[in-house]
Amino acid sequence: MILKGAYIMKRTKFFLVSFLILFLASCGPEIIPIKGAEGIVNLESKSSTLDKGGIVVTVVSDAWNYEPIDVKYSFTPFLISVRNKTPMDITIGTEHIFMFDYNNTQYGVIEAEHVDKAVYSTRSYPPVIFYGGNYYYRSWGGLGLEFAYPYGYSQYDSKVIPVAFRFGTILSGATVKGFVYMQKYSSTARTLKLVVSPVAVDGGELPQFDFKFEIVD
Repeated sequence: MILKGAYIMKRTKFFLVSFLILFLASCGPEIIPIKGAEGIVNLESKSSTLDKGGIVVTVVSDAWNYEPIDVKYSFTPFLISVRNKTPMDITIGTEHIFMFDYNNTQYGVIEAEHVDKAVYSTRSYPPVIFYGGNYYYRSWGGLGLEFAYPYGYSQYDSKVIPVAFRFGTILSGATVKGFVYMQKYSSTARTLKLVVSPVAVDGGELPQFDFKFEIVD
């Protein structure tokens, strides 16, 4: 009976801690696109689309629902799609995308390999967290919340690199889509501006794409 009682207490602690983590995560701020004079904004999907000179750029905020979910709390991921309808080839590198907050603090792109390494758990027995019908694993330390789950499981399968935006040349008629991982914005930021500046491979000038967002608690 004592062993059974200890087992029940361990399982109860596990589910309570998991619920607490998910509850706190669900209360986090949202990044909402702001409607402007140009382009199309869909508040339901949190997407903004601009079409300039045959280049169509769509940015979706708060779209990260992949493993590990920690990515959206440690970085600022945007799902970006670029469609090149022009007769020329264009290129977009990490140096062509920037983010600014209301105080004009500049944030840059973090390459997917660095993001993946930063959120990857090296612990053998991190707690399991359920999210949107899926599950993943991560280390959890501090505040006395560290414990071992009594059942066996394997490490999570990170999607950071597979779903990342492919930087480089975008051929005429082609579309490239994926996540761009920006530095995490300041906790005091209330608005954000994401700037995408494609460059023509032949050196010609192309328009700049500005996307504005507000941060809602």
